Amino acid sequence: VNVGGTSNIIKAMEMQPQKPRLVYTSSIAIYGDRRKSPLIRTSDPPNPTINDEYAKQKLKCEDLIRSSSLKWVILRLTYIVSPNFIIFHRIC
Repeated sequence: VNVGGTSNIIKAMEMQPQKPRLVYTSSIAIYGDRRKSPLIRTSDPPNPTINDEYAKQKLKCEDLIRSSSLKWVILRLTYIVSPNFIIFHRIC
C-alpha cells in the first residue's frame, strides 16, 4: 500500500496542469535500529533494519518522490504524541 499508493498519488499529481507540492510523511525507521547511536543527523545515510518492511517501503516511497517532477517536502517523523499519551499506543 505504501509504495503503490505513493506511486499513484505522484502520477495523479504530475498530470495536473499546475503541479501541486507533495508533503510526504516518512519515518525515522529508515535509519534502522538506533539503540547504540540514538542521535540522528540529516547527513546520516538510511539503513533500514533487515526485516523492517515498513522502513524499506518508506525509503522506496522517498526515492519515488525524489525521482518525480514534483516539488516536494519529506518529513521523517518520530513519535506522534499529545499531552496525555503517545498516539501510536492508542492506535495499536
